[in-house]
Amino acid sequence: MAKWSEEQKIQALTIAKATSITEAAQKTKIPRGTIGRWMAETKQNKKNETAETKRNSKKIEQLQEAAIEKAVEEAGDYIAERLKSLASNLYSLAEKAVEKVDIAISDPDELPEGKTGEMHDRDGAAWLRSLVGVLSQAIDKAQLLSGKPTVRPEVIDKHEYDITQRIITERPELIDEIFTQDQRQSVADRSR
Repeated sequence: MAKWSEEQKIQALTIAKATSITEAAQKTKIPRGTIGRWMAETKQNKKNETAETKRNSKKIEQLQEAAIEKAVEEAGDYIAERLKSLASNLYSLAEKAVEKVDIAISDPDELPEGKTGEMHDRDGAAWLRSLVGVLSQAIDKAQLLSGKPTVRPEVIDKHEYDITQRIITERPELIDEIFTQDQRQSVADRSR
């Protein structure tokens, strides 16, 4: 009787389940009878699985799910802390940029006490643009990392537009009167 490795057994059973015992025997060179016996043993083992075994596997699944949830939560907390730290560092960078911009645009007599003007290899405007870019990017990215808005959308009230459109469609003669009065006023203003 030949000894087959666990890997060969699994391969033969997989092929047999997917196709047939005959094809599995041809591809793996394991006798049909051996593969058939293995399949019967597998079926018998599944039938013999007790209710306790099933409960234990359910408990194991629940423990695994709980462990995964806890790991995800801890990872989320760690990431949140790192983001807060990074946002704080970016705000600090923005503060430094503000100080540098203040020094860069100040006249020598306006410089903060104890500060002297800085000489740069580049022309002053390019240096200032770079500082403002750093300031802008640092604040923008810090806001993103903190979950705060990076833009302030303007709310436009469309009531005024809707009312104007309604007046134009319902009473178009009013437009002529308004423009006629405006023209008379502008002519009167020019004559003064």
